[in-house]
Amino acid sequence: MRYLIILLIVLLTTPAYTGEITLLTCTSDLNIDAYKIVLEVDNEGNILRFYQDTYRKGRHCKRKAFTLDELRESYTLYEAKGKGVLRLSLDNTTNGDHARFKLTYLYNGLTGSYRYNEIALVRHSRTWALEDNGNRVTQLQISSRRQPIVGTIGVKTLAFL
Repeated sequence: MRYLIILLIVLLTTPAYTGEITLLTCTSDLNIDAYKIVLEVDNEGNILRFYQDTYRKGRHCKRKAFTLDELRESYTLYEAKGKGVLRLSLDNTTNGDHARFKLTYLYNGLTGSYRYNEIALVRHSRTWALEDNGNRVTQLQISSRRQPIVGTIGVKTLAFL
């Protein structure tokens, strides 16, 4: 009986488990910084919040939290010269096991034109993964768009791997 009481005390006083899932690692041919999009979930796999981790020269230097509500409005992942170069937004037609993300990128900073790619956030039991056309992706490589004399003017392509 004593062991049962001890077991109940331990179970009732242990905080709920939370875990982190690295969804995407973003790299660019423009600089040495890397960004990771990390998802925090509770013990049942429900989304608590998102994080953007920044790495400089391979060392973690910054973490910024953002919520589902911020994603519905559009969250800027990378900004240069006052312009949102890479923005992440969440489709409003999400359900508990599936969501559509839109990655909007600055294609031409001279004209202000943007393009976008869509990617799915899919729940698999207690974990989540990003999928592009049914294939799991964990990396995003960003290729910059350059013009002679002017230099870098935007993003040429987004490659999901």
